[in-house]
Amino acid sequence: MLKIPPIVGIQACPEEFCLRYNLPLHSEVSEEFLTGLRASDEDDMRRGNYGKLRIPGLVRMQEMGVPHSTRFQTWAEYFSTLPPKELPTLLDIPGFQAAVLEEDRRYSLGAAFGQATRILENPFRISDLAHYVDTRDANSVKLILDYSRTNCNDSYLLSYAATMGRNVAGLMNEHLANHLWSHRQDLGLSGEMCDEAINDVTQNLTRDDCVEAHSCWGDDSGQICGEQREQIPVGGLRAKELASSIMTDKVKFYSQVYLLASNMKVIEDACRLVGYEVPDRYEDAFISQFLALLQNREATIAAVLSWGDRLFGESGELPQSLGVRAKNTMREFEQYVSDFAGRLRTMGS
Repeated sequence: MLKIPPIVGIQACPEEFCLRYNLPLHSEVSEEFLTGLRASDEDDMRRGNYGKLRIPGLVRMQEMGVPHSTRFQTWAEYFSTLPPKELPTLLDIPGFQAAVLEEDRRYSLGAAFGQATRILENPFRISDLAHYVDTRDANSVKLILDYSRTNCNDSYLLSYAATMGRNVAGLMNEHLANHLWSHRQDLGLSGEMCDEAINDVTQNLTRDDCVEAHSCWGDDSGQICGEQREQIPVGGLRAKELASSIMTDKVKFYSQVYLLASNMKVIEDACRLVGYEVPDRYEDAFISQFLALLQNREATIAAVLSWGDRLFGESGELPQSLGVRAKNTMREFEQYVSDFAGRLRTMGS
């Protein structure tokens, strides 16, 4: 039921290309580096995270064109090779060093550049439409909507709603959590999910979510801060990190219903901007498909509504669980999410 564009090819940029355009280069894979990857993989597996293990990822990268026994430089390594005169300018950028550390933590295989070729039904993304709605560029909005409507026998918004309802049912049935909480760039106007940032969270859904441990020791990003880390014994540190991992998986799993539903508001706003008809209660097309295909319907709907109240209701715990990026993604969608939850509660019962 997941609508994902097929990938027909992936190719890493050759080293000559990286040299020519001053991109991160290949670096030798040392035994020390491999030991670190293995340790990180073991930590992830203990937390129930199997979706993005590093050793298999390194093998796949080498299969796609990275020379054998090499990897890409990390961002920290890359910036350390720049001419000394350029470094002061970079270091003056607020948050620069923290951003480098965060990217290298999230992408521990290095800063890989390449080309993935995908076949999309529609080249435009939700973020494209949102940009032109925000800037009140009616001409661009009309062009994108007219292109998107060409393959719809029914209302485009109704078609999109039904497609996304099926997508969400597929994610919930297979215990998959969408991790695209930073932006709406990877969600296509065809209803396609254009990034494979989807993790199997089956194991963590069955575990205690350790809410108290997470709220006591997690910062706004859900990560354990440096000062906090020094205060926790090693065994306790692992327990806290495990609690954070479980909590994050649960939040992303249950809240993805609201994130993916909220994309419909972007399309609604676009239609209103150019004077196109907005079907009454079009959200019901999303909810109807979602409910019709959903397994373990009663328990899942109860959990989705409970987490929705907690994350988007008066307490608004979403930023504490997923950080400022998620908060920014959902800004100005609060009332829409509340109304959608009300419709889901009514139809789900």
